[in-house]
Amino acid sequence: MFTIAVDNQMPTSIEIPISLQITSPSVNFTDMLFVYIGESNIESFENNFSFNGWTQSSSPWIVTSDTYHTGSHAIRSAQNLSDYYGESETSITCTYTRADSIAFYYKVSSESNYDKFHFYIDNADMITDNNSGEVDWTRVAFPVTAGTHTFKFAYKKDSSQKRGSDCAWVDDVTMPRTVHNVTFVDIDTCYNGTEPLPAYTVAPDMSVTIYNYTIRHYAEGRDTMAACDSVLWNGTIYTTSISFLDTLPGIDQCDSIVGVDIVVYPSFVDTVAFVCRDHSYTWNDSVYTVDGEYTQLLATEFGCDSMVTLILTFDTTGVGIATIDGSSINVYPNPTANTVHFSRSVDEAVLFDLNGRMLVRRNDAKSLDMATLPNGTYVLRLRNGNATATCRIVKQ
Repeated sequence: MFTIAVDNQMPTSIEIPISLQITSPSVNFTDMLFVYIGESNIESFENNFSFNGWTQSSSPWIVTSDTYHTGSHAIRSAQNLSDYYGESETSITCTYTRADSIAFYYKVSSESNYDKFHFYIDNADMITDNNSGEVDWTRVAFPVTAGTHTFKFAYKKDSSQKRGSDCAWVDDVTMPRTVHNVTFVDIDTCYNGTEPLPAYTVAPDMSVTIYNYTIRHYAEGRDTMAACDSVLWNGTIYTTSISFLDTLPGIDQCDSIVGVDIVVYPSFVDTVAFVCRDHSYTWNDSVYTVDGEYTQLLATEFGCDSMVTLILTFDTTGVGIATIDGSSINVYPNPTANTVHFSRSVDEAVLFDLNGRMLVRRNDAKSLDMATLPNGTYVLRLRNGNATATCRIVKQ
């Protein structure tokens, strides 16, 4: 006994060939078995007329449980037909793709030689004897060619008399099978697993092609790589951002197609020279007070540090005032953007415009804020005790 499991993708109405080989010390036997895949082709009448397409005459055949061959039901012709050539008929029309046969069991209880059971294939009466009187369950089979055929069961009476049950029964009708021609094709293919592969195809003539796949996988996708200054991809160094498709060899001879997005964030190396006219200079929270070269790493929003070198020079010479209090005072920076500083404190600092109007006055001052004043030229007067000095200040 062999158990065969059939995949649910298998088409119906086909036959699968299976090779059978039997080997023993005395004999070697080889044969080809054909396993039919499809619905049952036996009409047993256990669930009424289970096949679609049965038609009835005005005196129909009915499903009955009073007499049957197997199971618990069969069909029976109508009883109490008219003695004057009464008839009870049921028929079905089907189309078949190749030659096969039809077989069934029948039983008769009637007036011998007069009230008869008939079976027709396309109006050809297939049973001409042993079809009246008391006939117990009998099996018959008839060949059926490819094409469309009508099968009809009939019970026909003569002009008079009734005997027995005056009817016929039919059970276990083995219908011809609709079998499509099958071709098996082996396909070796690269497959990415996204689109379903067809298990079979059906041609207009209803022939079936079943595919057996050998799958070698490949990938399709998209990859994004981002880095500072350069990106290494598949052996190539990229220094600018770019998008492209690339082919990568697979382990089973199936190349993979990958969309590549390369993003390059540049970092910088720069040198900046600056002259400070104050005593100290603050750069990124670092305070410098002497001339020199200072290097810092500056982070960007993408995390790519830039290296900047500051060449810093201090120039606090400003404008010298040597006549105040017998000692010199430096005023710086000049020109200035906002504030002027003094190298030492003075008792009073007064700023005038060129028309002599006093604009700002500070006591005990070491600087003077000019941020709110417009750009231009001003006159600065410094006083220590009774000593005074003046100079021009340019704001720009």
